[in-house]
Amino acid sequence: MEPSFVKLTTATNPYQRSVIEEILQSAGIPYARYDGPAPTVYIASASPLAFEEFRVPPERLQEAKDTLCAHGIVCEASEPLLSRAIEEIIRPLLSAAPERAEPEAGAPEGADHPGMKRLQRFVRVNNRETVRALFDAVLAEGGGRDLLEALFFQLAREGSASLNLLARSLRNGMNAAFVDRFQSEATLGAKKTRLALLGVLAEIPKNRTLVLTLAAGLRDRDGEIREAASEALFALNLRDFGYDPSDPPGERESAVQRLLAETERA
Repeated sequence: MEPSFVKLTTATNPYQRSVIEEILQSAGIPYARYDGPAPTVYIASASPLAFEEFRVPPERLQEAKDTLCAHGIVCEASEPLLSRAIEEIIRPLLSAAPERAEPEAGAPEGADHPGMKRLQRFVRVNNRETVRALFDAVLAEGGGRDLLEALFFQLAREGSASLNLLARSLRNGMNAAFVDRFQSEATLGAKKTRLALLGVLAEIPKNRTLVLTLAAGLRDRDGEIREAASEALFALNLRDFGYDPSDPPGERESAVQRLLAETERA
């Protein structure tokens, strides 16, 4: 990589990375993708390698930032962009709360609402600092928590990389209804949703309902679900009682029973 190249932004998922690449290529801005000591420069061409950090020549840095910002992507938490997102995406969504709350039968909650699609895209394409700042700003709005809770389960269905970040933002103030829905989706939802929710289980305040959700995962017939639940068990710093997702059913059940007995006494 050219030693004079400077950091533009960091992509946190493949979708975000591909969008940034497309924008920079269209603008003819040289860039590097990098996650190690030997990055490579690509001038308006796609790289076959999967790097995370984007760097550009310093004399093109402001141009690159402005170009990304014009497409709704920023390199740091931008107050103007956040204000625009609140006015153009969040507040119209909040005013349409009844519509979001009554999706068509069998459809994900609010999934077809244009504002929800814009919100999901904003979360997908922007970096963690910007997304976290948006979540904080939405929580300060009346009805903001309800909106973010609806977004939470949509992101879970996508298996979004931002789900962990949103779980942390929602952690303080989670109510029983949210926890009950979490349990329902994490035990009865589609496999992709269940895996995503088990992956953020450690971000949910520990309570009996969440322990039962964990136990359901540990008992599941699907080995991938059991593996995800086992990782959640470790992240929660609970005793595993020798649980191994690949053990015979009887041995797994014995470990789960001991886990439940211990958490019941706690």
